Amino acid sequence: VGGSGVGRSGVGGSGVGVSGVGTKQITTRFTPTEKKPHDSKKIFSLGTPTESQSGIVNLSMDPETSCTDSSHINLNHKCSNAYDGKVEPEIGHEWASVTAKGEWIKIIFRTFVQLVQLEVWHRCNAEAQAKVLNLVFSSNFAMSVNRTCDGSKYYTKCTGQARFSRYDFSPAIIVDWFKITAAEMCQPDTARFVGFTEVKAMGRFMIN
Repeated sequence: VGGSGVGRSGVGGSGVGVSGVGTKQITTRFTPTEKKPHDSKKIFSLGTPTESQSGIVNLSMDPETSCTDSSHINLNHKCSNAYDGKVEPEIGHEWASVTAKGEWIKIIFRTFVQLVQLEVWHRCNAEAQAKVLNLVFSSNFAMSVNRTCDGSKYYTKCTGQARFSRYDFSPAIIVDWFKITAAEMCQPDTARFVGFTEVKAMGRFMIN
């Protein structure tokens, strides 16, 4: 994923990943194809789902979606900013934590969903970007993903595609929440204020 291997779940290329939590094992098969975004950096994708594809919607935008976080700088950087539909960096439209490594955000749905894809838009500054993310889902599925650090030193020079990561699940996983933790930072010596401008969860609600 994102041009790098996937950690704890043991997923690489198009193989099968198995993640064990406690005594339960969840198996998820990834069948990616390569796709190049505008900055020509390779990511692995099943393709971008649309609302016309069998009821797939942006689950994050549901008015009853909620969140918790490990911390946030202030109310202008609260966790709900991470799913307000705006991906570009702007005060009041991104989640930013107080520190860096170990900070997390948890997205909670109003009911169980079939999750087919996650899009994660990282904050602009490289010091606020995570290199490794730990993803944990309510289904007891967990995985670690590496990404290429590609942030700008200066906030005003940031480009959107450099901050974009996408993770696909086939078959879909059934969850009612997921949690993203910053496990390793792009610039560990100066890292601070890790967060995301947008976390977009695509899938279907199990109950309307």
